[in-house]
Amino acid sequence: PPIHIRDNLQLPPGGYSLLIKGVSIAEGQLVPDRFLAMNPGEVIGTVPGIETTEPAFGLPAIWITEEHKEQADQLGYTVVDCATVVATHLSELLKDNADELVGRQEMQELLDVFAKGSPKMIEDLIPEKFQLGDILKVVKNLLREQLSVRDLRTILEALADHVHLTKNTEILTEFVRQRLNRYISSRLKAADEQIHVLTCDGALEEAFRNHIQQVDGDFHLGIAAHLAEQLIAELEQRMNDMSMMGLQPVLLVSPELRRPVRNLLERFLPQLMVISHKEVAHGIQIHAEAEVGVGIAEMMTPPAAVAAPGSGFAPASGGMAPAMA
Repeated sequence: PPIHIRDNLQLPPGGYSLLIKGVSIAEGQLVPDRFLAMNPGEVIGTVPGIETTEPAFGLPAIWITEEHKEQADQLGYTVVDCATVVATHLSELLKDNADELVGRQEMQELLDVFAKGSPKMIEDLIPEKFQLGDILKVVKNLLREQLSVRDLRTILEALADHVHLTKNTEILTEFVRQRLNRYISSRLKAADEQIHVLTCDGALEEAFRNHIQQVDGDFHLGIAAHLAEQLIAELEQRMNDMSMMGLQPVLLVSPELRRPVRNLLERFLPQLMVISHKEVAHGIQIHAEAEVGVGIAEMMTPPAAVAAPGSGFAPASGGMAPAMA
């Protein structure tokens, strides 16, 4: 969508606010006529300036004058001007909130463009097998987890291949993700061509299977808050360890657990990618960095309720299953 810029005298001098649908989602502060020198973690000295934090990635930074720009470059700082600070911040926020920027109108426009090259596929899918809103839900689910939806052909083919199994858009999203395994794997590969992951303790995964609950068509884990907090704290520590090694934090779980585990962690660990074994492309090597959740399963009480028969999930068998009439 177009980006509109307007003055707001209520903001402090040099301040800016980024809004989506009229609601502020982030704010920042600029210092005119200065450059932002960011410390990527490998600087070999310091430069005089005003200490701050880079808004997009939270890196320690310094507002420096132009006369210190060359010195900062030589010391290993990444130096950018004010316009680049705002543009980078905006770019990251658009990626983080992409699912909110795609509505029915935008989805229809995407399908119209795709239909020019593959009209038959669109005719077969809409509205006979899918409503526009159903495809939009799947696309939003993908965008919410930072997955590109440019490959509409693969997305629509996966939907067409599995529509006879279920109409649940959350389960269909998982099937689409599995079809996008090469794209997902290429995004997560490190420099050594391996995907470095965290894994869950086997007993914890088994306990999770017995605590899957279906709420409004989506799947969640019904576990005690203090146990969830313990798992999140452990994951956060492991994520920091991986980040220190220059690795992207990834949690690898069983296919039937990916959605409910992601729903559990999404609010607290948005930067953690949660993938299933079926989302790893053939031939890609996995390297397990650490196992999390050891001992938590023993503290979990028997489930009060699990997904009902015919919900589209089969927690006991550990796999996805169609909802049968």
